Parts: sequence; C-alpha cells; structure tokens
Amino acid sequence: MNAFITGATGFIGSHLLRRISEEYEKIYLLVRKGSLTENIKWIEGKDNIFIVKGDLLEPSTFIDYLSRCEHIYHTAGFVGTNRAHKDLVFKLNYEASVNLLKALEKVKPLKIVYLASIYALGKGEKDKPADETVEYNLEDFARKIPYMKAKRIADGFAFELAEKGMPIVFGFPCYCLGSGDIYLSSSRIVLASIKGLLRFYVDGGINVVDVRDVAEGLFLCMKKGRAGEKYLLGGYNLTFKELFYELYRFTNCRPYFKIPKEAVKFAGYLAELIFGKKSIIDYNSALIMCEYWFYNSDKAKRELGWQVRPLEETLRDSVQWFRINKTYYGRRI
Repeated sequence: MNAFITGATGFIGSHLLRRISEEYEKIYLLVRKGSLTENIKWIEGKDNIFIVKGDLLEPSTFIDYLSRCEHIYHTAGFVGTNRAHKDLVFKLNYEASVNLLKALEKVKPLKIVYLASIYALGKGEKDKPADETVEYNLEDFARKIPYMKAKRIADGFAFELAEKGMPIVFGFPCYCLGSGDIYLSSSRIVLASIKGLLRFYVDGGINVVDVRDVAEGLFLCMKKGRAGEKYLLGGYNLTFKELFYELYRFTNCRPYFKIPKEAVKFAGYLAELIFGKKSIIDYNSALIMCEYWFYNSDKAKRELGWQVRPLEETLRDSVQWFRINKTYYGRRI
C-alpha cells in the first residue's frame, strides 16, 4: 500500500512522516519550490520515500502521484495571523486544499486524513472545554482574522465532501509544541520565553499538545478513524499564566504580573507595526491570546486509543531544540 503526504516539510507533517515511514511500501511527499527541507533531510537513503516536486496550486504537478496511492494525508497549510499575510493564507489554505480535494474526487483513494483547524470548528471556554460537537462560534474572529476565515471556508469545503461520501477523517490538533518548528507555526511563545520576553501574562488560555502525539493521532485516524468523523487531538488545558510558569522551569523567564487585555492588543499592534512579519506577536495573535481555547479529546482517546505524553517532556524538548538551532532563528526573529 502507498501513501501521499502534503506538508511533509512542515512542523506536523514532518513528524507524521517519521511516524509512518515504515508503514507503507511507498510514500510520496509533495514538496513545493522554496520549501525549507531541514525536517526531511533524514530521508536520504530511504528507498521507499520519494519527493514529488510540485505545488497544490498546480494540480497537474501531482495528480498522477495521487492515483498511485490508497492513503492520503493532507497536512499542508500556512499559519499566519499577521495581517501582512492576508493573501497568502487564502492561497495556501483555501485554494490549495480545494485543488487537492477536487483532484481526490477523480482518483478516489481508499482513505484521506485531513489536518483540520480548531478555528474551523469552534472554541471552548475555561469552564467548558469544547468537543467535536461544538457549534461554530468564531464568526467575529473570522471577520477580523483572515487566517481564521480561510481555514473555515477551506475545511467547510472538506466537510461538505465528507457528507457526500468522500472517505475523509478529520484530525483537529490543538496548540502544538515540540522540536522542528522551522516555520515558527506555533512555537513563538517558546522562543519568547527563551529570549526573556515573557515577563507578563494575560487572562486567557490554550490547549497544549506534543507534535509527536499529534502525528500519532493522525496515523490512528487513518488506521482506526471512521470516515466523516472529527477527532480533536489536544493535550493539556492551561491558562497562559500556567503555561508561562511551566516554561519558566526550562528558560528561567518568570512571568511576574498580569496585564490588561487591551494592553496586550496594543502591544501586538505596535510590535507588528515596528517589526512587521518578524514580530513574535502581532495584533491578531494578541486577540487570540485574550481568549480561552480549551478542548476535550476524550473521543480520540476512546475510539482511536490515542494518548498524550507528559507536558514536561514536550516543553523541555521544544526549548532544547530552539537552543540548538538558535543561530538559525536569530536570523528570522
């Protein structure tokens, strides 16, 4: 049996590739021109893994390889809350996903695992974590944040196809941390703590999960997940105060005081204005930080047999990886 993966050079996709590298006779990786390939250098010499040079925006570059594969993993996308990324988030999230899904309608694989977004699902609260049945409640955010809107309409297209019978299983990762986040898709908080910038916290919270556990969860979605079903892949619900204090154990950057939400939003606006795309925080990410994004992953644990590792291990490995790669990230941030 063969597999096709999009986004294998990215944070989640690269860990997924490691997890499934021995599970298939052949694995095809769609790699776009200009992609950073540090995360897949280890495949050199692997006789069952092949790079397909192509682009989801150009279906003719990959559709022949799709037809060779029974299993498809779609993890490609672009995480960008900075307002400068407005056009890019639609191209690399909506247009790219629609192109792939339309191609899959033609080749009809046995099963598709689709890396979906909690921003297309809805959010929970501090005292009421959301599960897969949450009613979408992010309309206001989607109007303000292009990335959320792009994910909502892209994943919505996939939801409709699944309802019509396409064999898609949806995995919804929460806030991933761990090693190998070369695009800084979700590890800016860790980097900020290492740099000594997290001296404050805001009244909000997030669900933190190890990227390796998410990779395992996506494989289990393929192995055991039911077509059309949604599975939340979350770890620990933490207030930002709790998360920053947990990071303090590994970075010695202690959060001393809580600041008002409006001050955080202003700081995000100002940082984006001054540092542009290189800013660790921007206005839209500040809006997200001022909310609670708590989730319940009991369904994945119950139906897939999925488990998560200790939070301490995740944070330790994430910090250690950044310290080893500090020269590289010093150029980007």
